[in-house]
Amino acid sequence: MCGRYRMPAEADIEREFRAVPSHLVGALRETHNVAPTQEVAVVRGVDGQRVLSRMRWGLIPAFARGEAGRYATFNARIETLRSTPAYRGAWRLGQRC
Repeated sequence: MCGRYRMPAEADIEREFRAVPSHLVGALRETHNVAPTQEVAVVRGVDGQRVLSRMRWGLIPAFARGEAGRYATFNARIETLRSTPAYRGAWRLGQRC
């Protein structure tokens, strides 16, 4: 199904990516049905090391005001990634995962 994936246990993610755990994680469990708008474990580059963090799956475009609405953006097509206003700024600044 498009827009869903499996998230392994935090210990497995840390081991696979050699990531340092963040104090913000801890409450996320392994699941076989992660959906958009849920909080997920993400490996980020911070000061030259990989850090396991917790983030909400989705994108709040730069032109939006406040939190994402009911139809939050979460799925980008590679063909239009650099030209679509909703993704253009995040792509240019490297804010993607």
